Amino acid sequence: AALGLGLDREAEASVRLALVEAERLGLHDNASDARDLLGLALARQGQLDQALELCERGARECVEHGARWAEGRARTTLAGLWLRRGDLGRAEAEARHALASLSDKAPLHAVALAVLGRVARARGDLSGALDVTSQAMRQVESGSLSGDQETIVRLAHLEALRAAEDPRALKLARESVASLSARAERISDPGHRESFLSRVPENAELLALCRELGA
Repeated sequence: AALGLGLDREAEASVRLALVEAERLGLHDNASDARDLLGLALARQGQLDQALELCERGARECVEHGARWAEGRARTTLAGLWLRRGDLGRAEAEARHALASLSDKAPLHAVALAVLGRVARARGDLSGALDVTSQAMRQVESGSLSGDQETIVRLAHLEALRAAEDPRALKLARESVASLSARAERISDPGHRESFLSRVPENAELLALCRELGA
């Protein structure tokens, strides 16, 4: 919950405790989940090298235990971290590994597609970016994604639409502002609400892009 509100230090502290307990009890899936969350918390605080090392270890352990879904989750996280680092090749490779491990109906499948779309856009392949992010958006429209996953997909698709100068960008921007605003309104604490909108990177990036488009 803390990570979803942009409270990264608080998230790091609680997830470290959860990881220690999961490892002590031999709960491999729980430990994998905790590593992914800890990696995100560290990356947001500028500790990207440590985050990558932690999540790569987690992905290797998923392979060792034959945990395909957990591996897909770990590699989706890694794909996003490598994209943050600016290593498009590694980001693409991890996203494709994730897609191979996940059912095409799994919510994380859409997140991995979003990473591929952002990689394609960064390389100037606007057709490819629109294709994969449109596939991911179909899962948003089906209502199968969590709020955070939905934001990641909306951001990737909106970036692709803007880059392609597609007139559908403004409509999506307006819908995205409405969606984020509705989620924010459900947060009772004003400080947490502000943190949700300004300190969760994908939320802040999406809102900034929507403003640029006039939404």
